[in-house]
Amino acid sequence: MPTSRAKEQVLKQQVLEMTFPASTKAILVKKILPALVRYGVARVAVDDSGYGSESSIDSISFLDATGSPMAYDPDKEPLVARLRSVCSEFLPEGCEHNEGGQGDLFIDVQAGTITVEHEENYIATTERTYRYQC
Repeated sequence: MPTSRAKEQVLKQQVLEMTFPASTKAILVKKILPALVRYGVARVAVDDSGYGSESSIDSISFLDATGSPMAYDPDKEPLVARLRSVCSEFLPEGCEHNEGGQGDLFIDVQAGTITVEHEENYIATTERTYRYQC
């Protein structure tokens, strides 16, 4: 069984190998990250889930440098709409199909990095046959 450090290395490698459109990067670099810095946001935590043929971003949390949730009302700011749009591009393709999946996406504002942790659900079937002597 892999250690947590080994899992972390695999995750980091997968994140490094991900690519995304230049237009998305431009929105992140020119609009979203500067706005997050202005608001004093150190980290953004996004929860997502999907099932059937639909996926959604369930929540977006803004965290300060200590990791505490910030007392900020994101509903009044177009930043949330931009975040929803951009973050949905990072969800694994097909994450909503079949039994669905769920996960978290984190934006480290200072480092300018996005980390996606995703779980895919599946149904496993185990067949067993029992025979008894009467």
